[in-house]
Amino acid sequence: MSEKTAAKNAPAAAPRQRQAYRQHPGSAKVEAILSVWCERRRPAEVCREMGINWQILNEWQSRALQAMIQSLEPRTREPAARPPALSQRLRKLLDKQGRRSRTPEPAAPRGLSANLTRRLAQASEAQAKTSETAAATSG
Repeated sequence: MSEKTAAKNAPAAAPRQRQAYRQHPGSAKVEAILSVWCERRRPAEVCREMGINWQILNEWQSRALQAMIQSLEPRTREPAARPPALSQRLRKLLDKQGRRSRTPEPAAPRGLSANLTRRLAQASEAQAKTSETAAATSG
């Protein structure tokens, strides 16, 4: 039998299957995030143990912070009724000053790690941006 005939009679290759993704329960995600925030374990270590990419861990952390901020916000009937914490002018001045000085971040409050303080600051900035966007679109 020639090679061409053998290739025709060979069984077709099995279709390529998708890689199975790991499903992690919420409690495992919380434990992983808190262990990184409390600096008990490094992010790379958590990713390796859970078999996930670092981008997944970052997404979990962002979602956790957003959920914490949202759950701790005072509940009002009309979210646009509250004035922003800082006026737009003051926020611009603070941003401009921050770009000029490039001072290190303030020391973490007692009991909080520097990593957690930085993430809380990032989340509050993101929350402020979303509330400004919502106010701009509704007004």
